[in-house]
Amino acid sequence: MNETRFQRLYARFPFVGITVGLGIGLLVALLWQGPEWFVAGAQLSDKERLELIDKARGTLAQIFAGSGIAVGLYFTWRNLTVAREGQITERFTRAIDQLGSDRLEIRLGGIYALERIARDSAKDHWPIMEVLTAFVREHASSAAPTLETSSQ
Repeated sequence: MNETRFQRLYARFPFVGITVGLGIGLLVALLWQGPEWFVAGAQLSDKERLELIDKARGTLAQIFAGSGIAVGLYFTWRNLTVAREGQITERFTRAIDQLGSDRLEIRLGGIYALERIARDSAKDHWPIMEVLTAFVREHASSAAPTLETSSQ
């Protein structure tokens, strides 16, 4: 069964639709009736009263719109952060796969890819260093290198 994102959200939080609806209704009521409540006791002419109500509604609408934009920016930032983390994870996995190759060129590509990820993501720097040192330990020759000495 292929559920949409909203179906999963609704299954997890069944009253979210009611809550959102009530919140929007409350905002509309506040935007429509709030300014009239503010000026109800003031001794103003009808023209002044209507102008004051209009200005108050404009101000409240700007506050609500600004809040909506701020919330939208926050969620956009969160989505970008999650997408970036997913991309780094994908690159990391692909580079590890390249390290396991039999071909030297592909292994070198994996090493360079891990180096790039370590530079781009400070959080992943030390895990990458641990992977590379484990790779070197595993693939290092056990025989000690011999130095040739020249005979005179």
